[in-house]
Amino acid sequence: GSWSGETGTIDREKLLRHCDGELKGKAFYLCGPPPMTDKLLAVLRKLGVPRKQIHYERFAL
Repeated sequence: GSWSGETGTIDREKLLRHCDGELKGKAFYLCGPPPMTDKLLAVLRKLGVPRKQIHYERFAL
């Protein structure tokens, strides 16, 4: 089957919507190219997510 879920870049609004607006105590795992992971890391940090709750891996295509 084909994907029928959401597509596109994860931004602040999408992140908050999928987390029901509650980021406290959640762990975030990011994996992707540096521009994507760097942008999402910045969004998470601006939202006050502690660094210890963010786990990531960057890769180049």
